[in-house]
Amino acid sequence: MVIEDKNGQILMTKRSPKMRVFPYAWVLPGGHIEQYESLEAGVIREIFEETGINIEMDSTGAYSYQGRDVSLEAYFLYESSIS
Repeated sequence: MVIEDKNGQILMTKRSPKMRVFPYAWVLPGGHIEQYESLEAGVIREIFEETGINIEMDSTGAYSYQGRDVSLEAYFLYESSIS
């Protein structure tokens, strides 16, 4: 997932030195969608798990973070694997 602010800056996270694959690498936050989880719910959950950013959805279906409007847009899907 790509988290971009209104100025076009993109949030990256740095992998732990304890990670087996690509330790210390700067990466986009991401993860996987659980079975029966909607794409939006999975994105919101993964953003929170990876960054601590808590995006909320109100009763109208609008998303916000700390009182500011947030939009969720699908850009691409990416899959990686280590053989």
